[in-house]
Amino acid sequence: MRLVVSLFTMMIALSLDAELVVATDSQIEQDAKPSMGNRLISQTVTGKLVKIEGADYWIQVADSQVMRVHVDGSTKGEKVAEGDKVKASVNDERHATTLQRDK
Repeated sequence: MRLVVSLFTMMIALSLDAELVVATDSQIEQDAKPSMGNRLISQTVTGKLVKIEGADYWIQVADSQVMRVHVDGSTKGEKVAEGDKVKASVNDERHATTLQRDK
């Protein structure tokens, strides 16, 4: 009898755990704004936009660190100006896939 109760308890625990995983996965899909491909290959950079020179934007990410990112027609987002606090999704080649003001 103990064996049956133990097995039954274990089955319930495993099924609850599986339901939580499914809920978490669907929640992640709803919260994702950039495409999943962009999320996998990019990092988020936030900081002050200190310089714009053609298609190159310099973002001050720390007191002494400045990151140059490339922006072109494929970059999604809004117009930004020097001095704005910005947030950018940047891929491995330092191309901004999204660029917007950070609140």
